[in-house]
Amino acid sequence: MAIVDWTAAITMLDSGHLPCSVERRLLRLIASIADAIPVDLQDALTGADDRNLDLVTAAVRHAGGRPRQPRG
Repeated sequence: MAIVDWTAAITMLDSGHLPCSVERRLLRLIASIADAIPVDLQDALTGADDRNLDLVTAAVRHAGGRPRQPRG
C-alpha cells in the first residue's frame, strides 16, 4: 500500500514544483476524495475525456460505498 501526503502534493502543484497540465485536474480530484482537500469541480472536470470521467465516477462510487455495477 502506498502512503501519499496529499497536502504536500497539492502544495507542490500550486507552487509550480510539480509540473503537469491535464493531470493537475485529476490530482486535485483524487486529493479531494482521498483527503478532503477542497476542489473546484467545474475547473477539475472541464475538458476531461471519457476515460477520465469514467475513472472519476468509479472513484466517487467507491468512496460512497457503491462500487460500479457491471453492465448487463
